[in-house]
Amino acid sequence: MILNKSNLIFSFCLLASFICAIHNPKIPRFSKEGEKYFVHLFFDNDRLKFKKIEISRGCGCGLGGGHKTFEVPFTILPHRLGNEFKIDISSLDKNFTPGYTVELRNKSWRVFRSKEFVYNEIVDSFLTRGDNYRLTHEDTTN
Repeated sequence: MILNKSNLIFSFCLLASFICAIHNPKIPRFSKEGEKYFVHLFFDNDRLKFKKIEISRGCGCGLGGGHKTFEVPFTILPHRLGNEFKIDISSLDKNFTPGYTVELRNKSWRVFRSKEFVYNEIVDSFLTRGDNYRLTHEDTTN
């Protein structure tokens, strides 16, 4: 490959697109076991090393809150799609309307972030904001 100005610019743009692709938000799945609520995230790469999982709370500035993050308990389960991260979100405030996201971090920076989710009183579960109920909640009553 001949290195010239246009090839260098193209290579830089290609590299930037690969870096940005890593940070696409993951789509969470939700479940309820008794009185506990869980969010599930799936990763096909078992070599990823996560130091901690945090829940990031949206601003909610008009509600007297602010942007906050806090650690939550989780377990890693083997799954046919790779690794399943099962995260306990029972301690979240169900009345907080700006929404939550899950952030998986290694030593110092965020590696992955989920789509934003909120609690829905009608279905008694957490749902991804703006998505259809059927896309984010598995109905186990059938």
